[in-house]
Amino acid sequence: MKERIVKNLKHYIMILTAVIILILQMTVSAQVYNPGMTICYDDTEHWYTGSIFDLYVNGEKIEAAVEPIIFNDHAVVPLREVFEACGASVEYDGDKKCVEVQYKYTYIRLYINDNTAYINSKRSLIPDGVVPKLIYKPGGETKTMVPVRFISENVGISVNFDSEKGRILVNSGSIPITEPEENNPAADEPEEPIPTQLPAEVTEEPAAESGAWMTVPPTLNIYDSQGRTPTMIGIDVSEHQGVIDWESMRNDIDFAIIRCGYGSDYESQDDKMWVRNVQECERLGIPYGVYLYSYANTPEKAQSEAQHVLRLLNGRKISLPVFYDMEDKIQAQLTDEERGRFAKLFCDAVSAAGYEVGIYANKYWWTNYLTAPEFENPAWYRWVAQYADSCTYEGSYVMWQYTSSGSAGTIEGHLDMNLWYGDRITGSK
Repeated sequence: MKERIVKNLKHYIMILTAVIILILQMTVSAQVYNPGMTICYDDTEHWYTGSIFDLYVNGEKIEAAVEPIIFNDHAVVPLREVFEACGASVEYDGDKKCVEVQYKYTYIRLYINDNTAYINSKRSLIPDGVVPKLIYKPGGETKTMVPVRFISENVGISVNFDSEKGRILVNSGSIPITEPEENNPAADEPEEPIPTQLPAEVTEEPAAESGAWMTVPPTLNIYDSQGRTPTMIGIDVSEHQGVIDWESMRNDIDFAIIRCGYGSDYESQDDKMWVRNVQECERLGIPYGVYLYSYANTPEKAQSEAQHVLRLLNGRKISLPVFYDMEDKIQAQLTDEERGRFAKLFCDAVSAAGYEVGIYANKYWWTNYLTAPEFENPAWYRWVAQYADSCTYEGSYVMWQYTSSGSAGTIEGHLDMNLWYGDRITGSK
């Protein structure tokens, strides 16, 4: 009898222990347990049974119409609630289904249901096919949900997952900006900042009726701040476009600006498609110019970048200027005087070799960073990037990069398009 009681007691203790463990597990994971809920996206209702997380930004709990949830093993969060709380500006264009995030020196542009992101104009694929989504609960507010780690890591905001307590912790504390190693092309890969979109309601039509002019959106205001109309339309390209079929381009464009490389004078930082792109333009009689993406934050680096360009040009006769793309986050840390001085060192060296020179930057940089007296040099051509229906930059410029999603030849949807306002240059096309 005693043995039976002891046996039953052990059995009850085991059951009680299991119950206690289960209660503890449910308490620890209460925040991530989800009995199921209806969410709506892509015009369809879905029954979601995955994990749900609490969201904290800089220690404060964030309440949103849609909680952070999991897609393809990645947490997606309501964009505006998270990143505006971090001090970023967030814009959403419903017509284009486009989201833009600006945080310090980084601009990110994403599109709903598209895993291609643009980080300072450089294309980057969101891992594992995770895409921004418009999600809402029936009868509730629609939220733009984005992969939190992808955006956070690219703008320098930390994100941690507390899986035991079911929390996502976002912290926008300052993170030091470090300089890439110049002889490491993977670290030194250029980041081309995208401009702020400022759409304008305009109705002007392009004057020309054939060729690449047919790719200009009908709502594009092609007139510059001085009322001039463009004389040419062209593209700018780099190794990111891969092997270009230039034969298909020759009737669609008037010119090309070709990246020769980036950073100081290392062969590892030459653009991999530079030689082929130049040879094809020369073979087909397509006028071309050159640009180099700069990381210069010392006089020595600015001079080395000039030598980088001159080594690759090697005396070639080009039709358009050599442009200095000077808008990296490293250079945002410089003073106005330093940015002007380094630009002058580069431009003077290239000009001394017989080439015309210019500066490329987006509207934000022209307005806020490239303000030293050197940038008013009338001999320097000014190339302004602003992805919008109208260029609202108030200064003078010779070229406007109006989109990174243009098309010409066999390239569709991922091509920078430019309008030229200077004298028309003809080749032997």
